[in-house]
Amino acid sequence: MDFNFYYPDNIKKYIGKIIKRGKKCVFQVKNKKYNFMKEFFYNDYSNKEDAYLDAVKCKRKWNIEHDTVVNKYMKGDGCLLVHLGKDEEYMKVEPKHLDFVDKYKWRIQNRIEHPSTCMWDDIGRKKYITFPELVYGNKYIYQTNEDKMDFTEDNVHIITEEMLHWIQSNSGNRRKENPLSGVSGIYKVRTGGYEYWQINAKNYKGEDILKKFSIRKYGETDAKNRAINYKTKYIDTAELEIE
Repeated sequence: MDFNFYYPDNIKKYIGKIIKRGKKCVFQVKNKKYNFMKEFFYNDYSNKEDAYLDAVKCKRKWNIEHDTVVNKYMKGDGCLLVHLGKDEEYMKVEPKHLDFVDKYKWRIQNRIEHPSTCMWDDIGRKKYITFPELVYGNKYIYQTNEDKMDFTEDNVHIITEEMLHWIQSNSGNRRKENPLSGVSGIYKVRTGGYEYWQINAKNYKGEDILKKFSIRKYGETDAKNRAINYKTKYIDTAELEIE
């Protein structure tokens, strides 16, 4: 893990304005917390563009020194950790998605599940686009580790809106453990001399799933594990649907 911070190229992620006026350009930050201004006179440079570029350098340096840069990031093990504004709030993304990180300002918005960026539609209305919408082309995703900030490819699966609603509505039920098996929807059943571990649950389509694993055939531990694995794979995460 590289704990050094890296900073975006996009100058819009640095607060303050660069204003061109008369014989100079000015970098200025003026808000409730800061009041800073520096002037760059064209006569001190061979051309106006060089003065402007120095103002840009000043803007970057000032923001880094005051820790006001939007979406600074660290480099993890095969991923980027992108800061979202609060002290410990980071999203985890693929290095190849750095262009998306750099181009847009990513924040956690109220009532929006995933980090999003503000855009304007063709008639000037503000709208918010989430990271998975922009990068993966779909706002309906399932994250294997249930970490809403982890957008690495192995963790993200494209799903349908129907499946997403099922996962959300059943997330509480899946956490209610059966006291014997330790997993909701899985029971040990005895019928006469026949014992088995049984799954009795609904998948995201609302279909009743009844599946049995014989203790006589697999043994106590293996039968139970087969039931748990089956439920995890084909009911809780519907792996057949999202691969």
